[in-house]
Order: sequence, then C-alpha cells, then structure tokens
Amino acid sequence: MENKINFVKALINGAGSRFFRVSFIKSDGSLRVMQARTGVKKYLKGDNANRVPNTPKANQVVVYDVKAKGYRIVTTDKVVSFKCGNTVWESQ
Repeated sequence: MENKINFVKALINGAGSRFFRVSFIKSDGSLRVMQARTGVKKYLKGDNANRVPNTPKANQVVVYDVKAKGYRIVTTDKVVSFKCGNTVWESQ
C-alpha cells in the first residue's frame, strides 16, 4: 500500500502545472473523475478563507479541480487511474 501511495504522489507531483485526469473512490464509495492541476495559487484568499489544509495527511495531495473551480484533496491510496499527456496508469 505504501508503494502505491508514493507512486501516485510521484505521478501527480510529476505532472507539475500541466492538466491531468485522475479517477478515485470518494469516501462515500462513489467514483469521481477529476480534471485537475497542482501548483495553482491564484484563488487562495486571506489567512483562513478558501484554504485547504496546509499539511494534508501523508496519503493525500492537494489539487485544483478545473471544472469545480476549487481546491480538492485526492487520497492517493484510493486512486484508480491517472492520465497526463502520454503517461497513463491504471490500478490493478
């Protein structure tokens, strides 16, 4: 499990500021497909308003959801698939 967490984190962080698609199982058990990117700081406001946790848990990554226009947290051990450019990964 630790290998998957580190691998998925490396995939997401390796995308840099490029757009990527990630599919994962939400906490309620439903599947979510998200177009996202990392490193977006434009929409952060104030000290506490519209902020995601500065220190997410070890198995989480903060991304900006392009469609919802907001910051979201992806739990890396629940990721099913990832696609960025020619990089395609699906969990077995």
